[in-house]
Amino acid sequence: MLAAYCGVFPPTDVFLPYLGSFLLEAAAIPTEVGAFARYAYDKLKLLAYRVRQKENRQYPPSMLEFEANKERRQIRVWFTLPSGSDAAVQIDPVSTAADVFTPLTTKAVRLNDPSEFAIYEVYPASKLGTA
Repeated sequence: MLAAYCGVFPPTDVFLPYLGSFLLEAAAIPTEVGAFARYAYDKLKLLAYRVRQKENRQYPPSMLEFEANKERRQIRVWFTLPSGSDAAVQIDPVSTAADVFTPLTTKAVRLNDPSEFAIYEVYPASKLGTA
């Protein structure tokens, strides 16, 4: 659960070093607890960096995020391109549409002028918890 919080809710600047120290100490334990602590610490570093660059999170975590936390992996989002092929982009909880749009249009689609390109995301019903 702590790994989920470290990737979603940024701690205050005062609490951040204490939490980071606790996670680093726990990460040294060669067990599943240590593995989760390392994962949580990496997410905490990413979140602390990203929050300083952008606004705080506006939406609660999705089921996809909780699944990724449970498996200690990044979130992979798939997009269907105009050619009919698919492209995957790795995201984190504070990713914005711009963070996804740039690599998608420059690497996957290879557009010279992406100003007339749009993206949208479609989740299968099984990923929404309605299956």
